[in-house]
This record gives sequence, C-alpha cells and structure tokens, in this order.
Amino acid sequence: MKYQVRPQPEIQCIRISGYELRVALWHGKPETVPLLIFNGIGSRLELLGPFVQMLDPDRKVIVFDVPGTGESPVPRLPYRLWMLARLTSQLLDVLGHERVHIMGVSWGGAIAHGHPLGATGTRLFTTLLHELERTGGRYGLQTMCEGGGQANVTIVERL
Repeated sequence: MKYQVRPQPEIQCIRISGYELRVALWHGKPETVPLLIFNGIGSRLELLGPFVQMLDPDRKVIVFDVPGTGESPVPRLPYRLWMLARLTSQLLDVLGHERVHIMGVSWGGAIAHGHPLGATGTRLFTTLLHELERTGGRYGLQTMCEGGGQANVTIVERL
C-alpha cells in the first residue's frame, strides 16, 4: 500500500456551553464517516498528528483538546465523564456531523466504549463473550491496561 501525505489539519478554537475547545480537523471525502479521536489525560492534539498521517487521507478526522488538556483552557469547575460526552455531542452538532467513528485514548476510551469509568473490564468481557457466541469461536483473549502501567489478560474457552 502506498501512503499519501495528508495536509496539515485546520485548527480552530470553538466555544461550546462556556468551554473553549481547541479542535483539529483533517478534511477528507465528504461521503466518509469521520473518525473522532479523544485525547488521553495530559495529552494534546499535536501528539496524535503522526498517527493521523498514517490513516487513509480520504477519511475525515477530528481531534480536540478536552477542557484542561493541551491548549483548551482549564474549566472553572470540575466536570464528569458524562459532561464530556455531552460536550462532544454538542461539538459534533456544531461541526455538522450526525455520526462518527470513535477512538479513545485513556479517558476517551471510556467514552468510545460507551460505559462509565471503572466498568472497562465488564464492558470488554461482555463484548468478548457475545462475539465468541456470535462467531462460534472457541477461545477469546481480553487485555486491559490499568492505572500506573499495570495490565491484565484473561483467556476464555467457550465450551
């Protein structure tokens, strides 16, 4: 596969519900469903630039510094994960996207998986079991990164 060089992203500051968000937009073909990437804790959108450069240049990509990370200002009050999900939904409305594919890093992973923080293992394990049942697979492997560089793995055999 030959890689094409993507142009640099368009970077905007967008105000939503009292939060100023710094957003990077890599344009692609209008008919593609955009990929929305959530940064991890303490990250900034520039760190994902090399990754985005490796993606298909036809795919639209949206990355933003969540409040208090990168160059998005620290919010006056703390916010919860559900608030970040609502803020993201409002951002997508402003950008005119009804549907996106989501990839998350760190806390973005919790939103990407669609579950409350702290329920990652349950969500991943349930998905694994359903996929084994759906495909008739015999073995499944679940891995999960935990805080402080820890990780665990679970191997399942379907009987």
